Amino acid sequence: MGDKVAGELGVLPVPDPGYIAEVEDMRVDGGSTSMSVETTLEGNIEVIEEGADLEGSPGQIPDPTVGPCDSQQYALLARKWYTAAVPWYINAGTIRADDLVASNAVTSMRSAMENITQQNNQCGMPDQVDIGQVYQGDTNATAAIGYNSAGQSTCAAASSPSHNGIHTVYFDNRQPNVLGTTCTIAVAHAGASEIVEADIELDNDANVWTTNGAGPGCSTEYDLEGALTHEFGHWFGLDHVSDTHQTMLRAVSPCFIGFRTLGKGDVLGLQARY
Repeated sequence: MGDKVAGELGVLPVPDPGYIAEVEDMRVDGGSTSMSVETTLEGNIEVIEEGADLEGSPGQIPDPTVGPCDSQQYALLARKWYTAAVPWYINAGTIRADDLVASNAVTSMRSAMENITQQNNQCGMPDQVDIGQVYQGDTNATAAIGYNSAGQSTCAAASSPSHNGIHTVYFDNRQPNVLGTTCTIAVAHAGASEIVEADIELDNDANVWTTNGAGPGCSTEYDLEGALTHEFGHWFGLDHVSDTHQTMLRAVSPCFIGFRTLGKGDVLGLQARY
């Protein structure tokens, strides 16, 4: 359609009628921001923005008096996949060779996806959710994710000509305060909207990511597997919560590997959505 909506947190093209576009930033301050734009079938445009100051802060420590299996807290986004197995790709050529071992990074990213689709959790809860994924391998594709001179994230894929159906995770330059940006496109559907495109662009600056988690030498790096497990939670329809033991906690902290396994609330959320 050509028109754009500029909010405080992002810039999105006005999607086609019946489509919903969302851009979400994972930030170095431990929070996240998101903006969604929907064009209804009647042509009305609806914009929703969520700021980074709702829950969570960097370095937030889980309450030692309770555990990840004590809380049933979860929250759902108004979207889901309607396909039995989501095909997705990694653009391994965008991984910085001077910062990460590419094979280790790919393993971490694939493990993150499996953490969601297989409900890898700390509570002994079985996989009872009918969702799956099929890793399609390497691709040269990227998504139309970027940012403008004001530091606002953009997602040109919100316009239908930019939909490529190649759900991709890759690395590129992000604005200084952003670890990664997720762009999701969905079609209005009875019940939850149907996801038709999902992409993640991760910051490719040096010393941002680690595949060793809290291992020796980690000080300011973020755990790639844990952070992506959280982002893939959004891919599959989970929203943020305030419980510090759940992977969908809004905050993310350096060297923290706790997001690699789901809490009880995370699993219950997936069961509720699917």
